[in-house]
Amino acid sequence: MSKLLGIDYGAKRIGLAFADEETKIATPYKTIDNGDTVVSEILNLCNEEDVEAIVLGESKNFSGTDNPIMKQIRSLKKVLEDRGEISVVFVPEFYTSAQARRQPEAARNVDGSAAAIILQTYLNDQPHEDDN
Repeated sequence: MSKLLGIDYGAKRIGLAFADEETKIATPYKTIDNGDTVVSEILNLCNEEDVEAIVLGESKNFSGTDNPIMKQIRSLKKVLEDRGEISVVFVPEFYTSAQARRQPEAARNVDGSAAAIILQTYLNDQPHEDDN
């Protein structure tokens, strides 16, 4: 069964979350440090976990323009698509880390929980078989 990987990109840390096609429920996975090995870590994880697509948080401000970190996020998207031959889609995200901090179970993995919120947003927006 293939999986989806959610990513909450941050300048210092990157949160990761998984969901599979069957359950359609995003679950926080872990947080990795943002550094020189990020791309290879993510691609290795995608290979190990049979990831079909990556859902990446798109960071914009309330006026709809890119936040300062968005240039780095776009760069990550391009590199992952080029090197990993995997589909990467953007999902708009606003204050997902703040939302995650309000969840009691997120205390140990705020960034992973933020990634799960991003991924769950994507899953909720997908058509379901029982939608008629």
